[in-house]
Amino acid sequence: MANSKSRKEYYREWHRQHPDAQREATLKYRYGISIEQYDEMLERQGGACAVCGQECRTGMRLAVDHNRETGQVRGLLCRACNGGISAMGCSIENLERAIEYLKQYEL
Repeated sequence: MANSKSRKEYYREWHRQHPDAQREATLKYRYGISIEQYDEMLERQGGACAVCGQECRTGMRLAVDHNRETGQVRGLLCRACNGGISAMGCSIENLERAIEYLKQYEL
C-alpha cells in the first residue's frame, strides 16, 4: 500500500467496493440491528414512514427511530417526522399540546 496508493485512496476504493459496510456497522453499533432487519422493518411499513406514510422527501433512507433511554427501536421515520418528534422532546405531552393547538385553528 505504501508504494502504490495513499491510505486515503486505499480506503476510498475499499468503500466503493463495499458500499454497505459502513451502513451495516452504523446500524449494528447505534441500533443493534442488521441491514436485513432494517429492510424487514421497511417492508412491514410498506416502504414508507411509520408516521406520515410517505417516502422520505429528502430522498434519503428512512431514519431508525429509537427510544433514547432504552435503546429500543420503534420504527422507521422520514427525516421530517423524525426531526419533528425530536424537536418536541420525544414527549407525548408536548405532541398532544401541539395537536390541541392546531385543532384551535382548523378551518
